[in-house]
Amino acid sequence: MMDRHLSEKLVCDVRSAVAEAIAQKDIVNVPVLAETVRLRNLAENVALEDIEYQVMAVAMAFGAAMAFARPLLTTAAFEAPVALAAPTALHRCNGGG
Repeated sequence: MMDRHLSEKLVCDVRSAVAEAIAQKDIVNVPVLAETVRLRNLAENVALEDIEYQVMAVAMAFGAAMAFARPLLTTAAFEAPVALAAPTALHRCNGGG
């Protein structure tokens, strides 16, 4: 993996998404969460594996359980529109949380 500097916005999005996943499910599905964050931040042009690495690092810092289950792709997955809501910001990046 290339040592890539991630923007503060992207790191904040990862932290918020991980905190929300823990609050909702008590587990962080790393590949699914990383792909969700990547799609919300396409303009940053960051590789999925770099975001997965950050998701794992944040989940480990929270002491969260992790899963690595990728969803099966079907043709319906390519046809259905994807709604990507911003995280509810359970973790505030500018000032701790």
